[in-house]
Amino acid sequence: MMRDVNVKLYSRVYREGLSYEEALEECKKGAYITRPEWNGIHYIENRSYKIMLKEGLVMEDPKEIFDKDKDDWCVVEITMEALRLIIR
Repeated sequence: MMRDVNVKLYSRVYREGLSYEEALEECKKGAYITRPEWNGIHYIENRSYKIMLKEGLVMEDPKEIFDKDKDDWCVVEITMEALRLIIR
């Protein structure tokens, strides 16, 4: 489902300055992760790695994750809009 491209998917940053590996460990525990310059979120649901793009499109088990070499990954609180998209 496509959404307004201006929809913000997260509202609060809990932890920042993480490597991808550190963020992934948090994600495996149920957290939502992202990078500060990007309005999208990564999460794991039912053992499946998912990426929600700002348009509301969800990619499941992507073949490649970009920017794994960056150390600016964050653990975030998602918005109600993003939660509604996830639980549909």
